[in-house]
Amino acid sequence: MKALLACFLALLLGCSAGDPIGQIVAEESRNPYFGNGMVNIIRLPASATSTQVVSEVFRGMRVPAGPNFTILQVRQVRIPRGGKGTKSSEPDYTAVLADTVFGRKVVLLQFQRYGDHHTNWWSHVYNVP
Repeated sequence: MKALLACFLALLLGCSAGDPIGQIVAEESRNPYFGNGMVNIIRLPASATSTQVVSEVFRGMRVPAGPNFTILQVRQVRIPRGGKGTKSSEPDYTAVLADTVFGRKVVLLQFQRYGDHHTNWWSHVYNVP
């Protein structure tokens, strides 16, 4: 039984080490404070591409990545607010893995709508070790 558990943990840890987006999602899913704090608000329409939004995120952070970044992966992810599960299975964030002159970054994005006329992109940037 212990050998089976050890193999399972090795497999699980081995897979997550090569998946920076999966690591961020797992960490933030356990974080009761996820979504709180300072964020970089981006004023682009919902139709903006991931590349456009990430470019604005980096520009707002004054990261000299500017046009010098490459998007390696984009995928939809689900992160429960406050570390608590919800009943919805709909992905609520776009996770972008980008290669920049300062190393790889994972950028979480979410389009937010407040009423009819107030919209923006929420974003948060994570360094990939």
